[in-house]
Amino acid sequence: MQTTTNALAEAGFVKRNRLLILILVTLATLVAYPCSSIIIPHKIDPNEKQLDNFPPSPPHMSLLSVQRGRGLGPDGRGSSCNDIGTIILKLDEVTQDDRTPPDKMGYLWQVKDGQPPSELEPLPRPVRLSVDGLLSVWWVDGATDEQEPLEFSVTVTAFDLAGNPSQPSASIQIRHPGNK
Repeated sequence: MQTTTNALAEAGFVKRNRLLILILVTLATLVAYPCSSIIIPHKIDPNEKQLDNFPPSPPHMSLLSVQRGRGLGPDGRGSSCNDIGTIILKLDEVTQDDRTPPDKMGYLWQVKDGQPPSELEPLPRPVRLSVDGLLSVWWVDGATDEQEPLEFSVTVTAFDLAGNPSQPSASIQIRHPGNK
């Protein structure tokens, strides 16, 4: 009888506090990883690979921003992300394909000219753009306010669901004067 009473009491607690329990479980499963980003890999569809032989149009992209690593603030505070440099490219015009919708395209950037930072390595496979049409690239740039200048160029190739590559984009200049 005691076990039944306890079970009923627990069931009543669960029923009354279902929202609280849901919130606690949700919070417990969220893990914050400093400096993490979401990279969605582009996946080839085997069915499309059999049906689609036409490549997408070349992507039209431009440089949106370059953010450099930085040192601690005047108060000596900072974060574990201070040393991260970021290059953000934006899609200026939707890439066209005969079968693949724009949000299912993959993009891969390659260095064309110049010397990028040694820590900046292209991803080995195409990735999807963020929902706002951005392609972000990260590297460890140093947790200091003194950064060397950057000057190099990249191209971006689009890939449809069949894996057909487009022609590379026009060259995109990546420049930053550095900080001294």
